[in-house]
Amino acid sequence: MAQSKSPVVPQGIHSLADGPEIICGINGSSAQDFERQVKAAPSARYNNETDRYITYEGPMPLTLWAFAKPSNFAHPLATCVRVYEENGATFMERKMRCDATREQCDRAFLEFNELDGQNRAQIQGR
Repeated sequence: MAQSKSPVVPQGIHSLADGPEIICGINGSSAQDFERQVKAAPSARYNNETDRYITYEGPMPLTLWAFAKPSNFAHPLATCVRVYEENGATFMERKMRCDATREQCDRAFLEFNELDGQNRAQIQGR
Protein backbone atom coordinates (compact mmCIF):
# COMPACT_ATOMS: atom_id res chain seq x y z
CA MET A 1 0.00 0.00 0.00
CA ALA A 2 1.36 3.42 -0.93
CA GLN A 3 1.49 6.00 1.79
CA SER A 4 -0.27 9.27 1.09
CA LYS A 5 1.87 12.37 1.21
CA SER A 6 1.12 14.44 4.32
CA PRO A 7 0.22 18.09 3.78
CA VAL A 8 2.95 20.70 4.19
CA VAL A 9 0.64 22.92 6.26
CA PRO A 10 -1.12 21.28 9.24
CA GLN A 11 -4.82 20.58 8.81
CA GLY A 12 -6.97 23.42 10.15
CA ILE A 13 -4.60 26.25 9.19
CA HIS A 14 -6.48 26.60 5.94
CA SER A 15 -9.03 24.44 4.21
CA LEU A 16 -9.73 23.37 0.68
CA ALA A 17 -12.23 25.43 -1.29
CA ASP A 18 -15.79 24.44 -0.59
CA GLY A 19 -18.27 26.76 -2.28
CA PRO A 20 -18.87 30.50 -1.93
CA GLU A 21 -17.10 32.59 0.69
CA ILE A 22 -16.54 36.24 1.52
CA ILE A 23 -13.02 37.66 1.26
CA CYS A 24 -12.35 41.38 1.81
CA GLY A 25 -16.04 42.17 1.31
CA ILE A 26 -16.47 40.20 -1.92
CA ASN A 27 -18.60 37.05 -2.12
CA GLY A 28 -17.04 34.65 -4.61
CA SER A 29 -17.42 31.02 -5.58
CA SER A 30 -13.90 30.45 -6.93
CA ALA A 31 -10.51 32.15 -7.22
CA GLN A 32 -11.35 33.12 -10.79
CA ASP A 33 -14.71 34.56 -9.67
CA PHE A 34 -12.91 36.80 -7.13
CA GLU A 35 -10.51 37.94 -9.85
CA ARG A 36 -13.35 38.72 -12.26
CA GLN A 37 -15.22 40.74 -9.64
CA VAL A 38 -12.20 42.72 -8.43
CA LYS A 39 -11.10 43.61 -11.96
CA ALA A 40 -14.66 44.75 -12.80
CA ALA A 41 -15.04 46.91 -9.67
CA PRO A 42 -14.83 50.63 -10.56
CA SER A 43 -13.00 51.41 -7.31
CA ALA A 44 -10.31 48.71 -7.77
CA ARG A 45 -7.02 49.85 -9.29
CA TYR A 46 -4.28 47.86 -10.99
CA ASN A 47 -1.24 47.89 -8.71
CA ASN A 48 1.61 45.69 -9.94
CA GLU A 49 2.53 42.57 -11.87
CA THR A 50 5.25 39.93 -11.62
CA ASP A 51 5.87 36.78 -13.60
CA ARG A 52 3.62 34.91 -11.13
CA TYR A 53 1.02 37.39 -9.84
CA ILE A 54 -1.03 40.44 -10.75
CA THR A 55 -2.17 42.75 -7.94
CA TYR A 56 -5.00 45.23 -7.45
CA GLU A 57 -5.75 47.76 -4.72
CA GLY A 58 -9.32 47.80 -3.43
CA PRO A 59 -12.16 47.84 -4.07
CA MET A 60 -12.39 48.12 -0.25
CA PRO A 61 -10.04 50.66 1.37
CA LEU A 62 -6.67 49.34 2.56
CA THR A 63 -6.95 46.01 0.74
CA LEU A 64 -4.56 44.46 -1.76
CA TRP A 65 -5.57 41.50 -3.92
CA ALA A 66 -3.13 39.13 -5.65
CA PHE A 67 -4.17 36.70 -8.37
CA ALA A 68 -1.99 33.85 -9.61
CA LYS A 69 -1.28 33.96 -13.32
CA PRO A 70 -2.02 30.78 -15.33
CA SER A 71 1.71 29.96 -15.38
CA ASN A 72 1.87 30.05 -11.55
CA PHE A 73 2.10 26.64 -9.81
CA ALA A 74 -0.87 27.56 -7.57
CA HIS A 75 -3.25 28.83 -10.26
CA PRO A 76 -6.10 29.48 -9.75
CA LEU A 77 -5.50 31.45 -6.55
CA ALA A 78 -6.92 34.69 -5.17
CA THR A 79 -5.71 36.28 -1.96
CA CYS A 80 -6.48 39.55 -0.22
CA VAL A 81 -4.62 41.25 2.58
CA ARG A 82 -6.39 43.92 4.61
CA VAL A 83 -4.55 46.42 6.80
CA TYR A 84 -6.47 47.87 9.72
CA GLU A 85 -5.91 49.72 12.96
CA GLU A 86 -7.28 48.65 16.32
CA ASN A 87 -6.54 50.20 19.73
CA GLY A 88 -3.69 52.21 18.21
CA ALA A 89 -1.97 49.15 16.73
CA THR A 90 -1.77 48.26 13.02
CA PHE A 91 -2.72 44.74 11.92
CA MET A 92 -2.80 42.72 8.71
CA GLU A 93 -5.29 40.00 7.88
CA ARG A 94 -4.93 37.74 4.84
CA LYS A 95 -7.53 35.43 3.34
CA MET A 96 -6.84 33.14 0.43
CA ARG A 97 -8.91 31.12 -2.02
CA CYS A 98 -6.86 28.48 -3.80
CA ASP A 99 -8.50 26.07 -6.21
CA ALA A 100 -5.29 24.18 -7.09
CA THR A 101 -4.14 20.96 -5.37
CA ARG A 102 -3.60 20.77 -1.60
CA GLU A 103 0.19 20.67 -2.04
CA GLN A 104 0.20 23.68 -4.40
CA CYS A 105 -2.10 25.65 -2.09
CA ASP A 106 0.04 24.77 0.96
CA ARG A 107 3.15 26.00 -0.86
CA ALA A 108 1.47 29.29 -1.80
CA PHE A 109 0.12 29.68 1.75
CA LEU A 110 3.62 29.32 3.18
CA GLU A 111 5.03 31.86 0.71
CA PHE A 112 2.38 34.44 1.60
CA ASN A 113 2.80 33.68 5.32
CA GLU A 114 6.53 34.47 5.04
CA LEU A 115 5.83 37.66 3.05
CA ASP A 116 3.24 38.75 5.62
CA GLY A 117 5.74 38.20 8.43
CA GLN A 118 8.24 40.47 6.68
CA ASN A 119 5.56 43.11 6.11
CA ARG A 120 4.37 42.95 9.73
CA ALA A 121 7.93 43.51 10.94
CA GLN A 122 8.19 46.59 8.68
CA ILE A 123 4.85 47.96 9.87
CA GLN A 124 5.84 47.46 13.50
CA GLY A 125 9.19 49.16 12.88
CA ARG A 126 11.42 46.22 13.70
